[in-house]
Amino acid sequence: MKYEVLQFDSQFDLEDKVNERLKQGWKLQGGVSITSHGMSIYCAQAMVKD
Repeated sequence: MKYEVLQFDSQFDLEDKVNERLKQGWKLQGGVSITSHGMSIYCAQAMVKD
């Protein structure tokens, strides 16, 4: 099994990459994580593939 965490500073970039991985057979692992630090926002999604 492969495990990957996608992380971007834009929800739109994260959505694009997650959708790409879903088409490649990856599956979501848990929910989206959104964190802010100052004026920056970080979005992450864990994904797995058998």
